Amino acid sequence: MKRNKILLLCILSILIGVFSACEEENPDTMRGDYLVYHTAESLVDASDFVFSGQVVGIDYERLDVRTESGVDSMTGLEDAEPLPYTLYEIAIIEKYKGEYESDRVILKCPGNDMDKSLADAAEIRLNEQYLFLAAEFPDTYPSLLNTTQAVWPLKETGSGNGKEAITLDQILEVFEE
Repeated sequence: MKRNKILLLCILSILIGVFSACEEENPDTMRGDYLVYHTAESLVDASDFVFSGQVVGIDYERLDVRTESGVDSMTGLEDAEPLPYTLYEIAIIEKYKGEYESDRVILKCPGNDMDKSLADAAEIRLNEQYLFLAAEFPDTYPSLLNTTQAVWPLKETGSGNGKEAITLDQILEVFEE
């Protein structure tokens, strides 16, 4: 188990080194467990499901997010306890990318109202409308693409989300091309 953790840390260090050595003008980078995107196009391309919607419910639940038994290749977890998540129930207003059969979706985000480890996460409020960028996974709720760039208040067009240089207008322009 200890050996697996050391191996995982070595691999992550190598990946971080590779990302930082990229010669691209605006390379995507890592922040914690998530990629951070530097263009609206790369943010949208990485998303499985992009939609606007109104938050109609917020709940907290512990979820087992492993995608397979034994050591999970996506999470690295083995026989782990369920992790705390915030679940947002959203009434879909408009779909921009991806398919979803219902007019409501539940999105998950790691952490909960007591978890201060996600201090840079975008704030999501009940009854407010946002543009959401999500990643889909088998056998679980879709997840916010990352904690800082996956939620954009609709009432503030033209501006960023307060965390990044990308703006809501730039994201919406991707769908007009």
